Amino acid sequence: MTLALVVDQNGFPVYSKIFKGNQSEPATLAEILAKVYENQNDLITMFMKPAIVMDRGIATDDNVTYLEEHDYSYFVIERKNDVKNYEKEFSEKAKFARYETSKKDWILLRKITGESTDKVLVISSGKAHKEKSIVNKKEKRFLEDANKLISSNNKGYIQDYEKINIRIGRLKERYGSITNSYRFELKKDSANPKKVKSIKLASTKKKMAKKEYAGHYVIRTNKKDLTAKEIWEFYMKLTGVESSFRSLKSELGTRPVYHQKDDRIEAHLFISVLAYHILRSITFSLNKMDYHKSWSEIRNILKMHIRANIYYTDRDGNNYKVRMTGKPEEEVNKIYDLLKIKLHRYKIITKMKHRK
Repeated sequence: MTLALVVDQNGFPVYSKIFKGNQSEPATLAEILAKVYENQNDLITMFMKPAIVMDRGIATDDNVTYLEEHDYSYFVIERKNDVKNYEKEFSEKAKFARYETSKKDWILLRKITGESTDKVLVISSGKAHKEKSIVNKKEKRFLEDANKLISSNNKGYIQDYEKINIRIGRLKERYGSITNSYRFELKKDSANPKKVKSIKLASTKKKMAKKEYAGHYVIRTNKKDLTAKEIWEFYMKLTGVESSFRSLKSELGTRPVYHQKDDRIEAHLFISVLAYHILRSITFSLNKMDYHKSWSEIRNILKMHIRANIYYTDRDGNNYKVRMTGKPEEEVNKIYDLLKIKLHRYKIITKMKHRK
């Protein structure tokens, strides 16, 4: 099953629907918009349609065309491969405006005006650092796996030419574009061409696009009355929603689903959406009070505050439970204060029934 979830500009759920798992995600957009907006009799919705923000996965050409034909404003990020088409524009750093986004990070923005759409070229220092780190880790794992294959061949464990090519194919499938920067050189045994005598890993000297253009992306919109920074800020609303979605899939337990019956699966997803609504309410309330942290960061902070239950029996055979709440750290206390959460007493002793 696939869960489609529409949220507003603040990340709160507006509409959700469960689709079959084999249905293409891009194909669901028209159906969802028709259900949520186009079939409504609300005059405001009819004359002031919302702007649609989409990520790469659903921003297909057909979907963008659909939005244009139905008079929707939209903000989409171009696919990674399209960044190469703006190599010259990205190299002209003097034409970019610089904005500080935090004490450590900054962005460079450049708006390119078109006939029907505008594009904003973005270079983000924070995103570049994150993407390079991901690529470096992936490249490291690839080299480790490639060297394992080479070592197995040197020790004589695997020498069959076809089997080695299958292993190489699996590496290319697993590591994708990383392997474009490397090539395997197989030296066959002169006495037996079906055996590989040695394997070498050589560089193709091709630059990895994900590393070369790390932190580079292009935002496209048909909303013509906004500045480059306003377009970027509008699109960045999606990143907060994506962060919450990641929590929905991981910490909130949407995946994996172990149920087998449809009604139980639907109930599981329904509860997950309710949990997401609570999650977003918490982060939204904190953001309004100038406390900007993701849900995963908040969880890691709150992990420092624990509560323990201690059970014991006295000499007369009476059973007691002692609930002890640890004293919260300063950062934990700050979150509680902002959310107006009052803590219970640090120590609660409860007398229990006699054990048989």
